[in-house]
Amino acid sequence: MSLYTLKSTVILPSIKSPQRLRIEECTNTSLLAWMGSTTEEDVVKRLANDHLAFVAYMNNIPAAFGWMARGKATIGELGHELVLPIGNRYLWNFRTMEAFRGLGIYPALLHYII
Repeated sequence: MSLYTLKSTVILPSIKSPQRLRIEECTNTSLLAWMGSTTEEDVVKRLANDHLAFVAYMNNIPAAFGWMARGKATIGELGHELVLPIGNRYLWNFRTMEAFRGLGIYPALLHYII
């Protein structure tokens, strides 16, 4: 497993976001469960463990999402738990809905979160 660090002094390059794209933090458990093909209970656990979810909307339609862990994160498929140092974050479980792929939403979502 590889982890990468982005120093706070790094200036990110500007990227062109798709028109009509809006990104925001999301706590709507039913929306996040639907988008992530998981249960609302799983989403509630993630939020309770100090994880943040972000959703990208194209024309007000949910198009993509991603999670940011703070404190600790579990990588279920590897059976591994990370304890993150203070101020560190772990980005995980990103998905662009099929109808919106290839439009540049994922890079814009990453850029917004970072």
